Amino acid sequence: MLTERITYFFRRSGNTYGSPRITMDLWGKDWKVSVNTVAEIMAELGLQGRKPPVPD
Repeated sequence: MLTERITYFFRRSGNTYGSPRITMDLWGKDWKVSVNTVAEIMAELGLQGRKPPVPD
């Protein structure tokens, strides 16, 4: 079930959200989960959010 929710929020974001933002979305839906757990599941699923821009 958690894997499905993570995938849902990732796809809904246009495949741009990383684990911190997806974790906040899950918290908003009363899930009790850590950023590290979400990051591990995302890595297992091959989901990677957009990298932040590199400063000049």
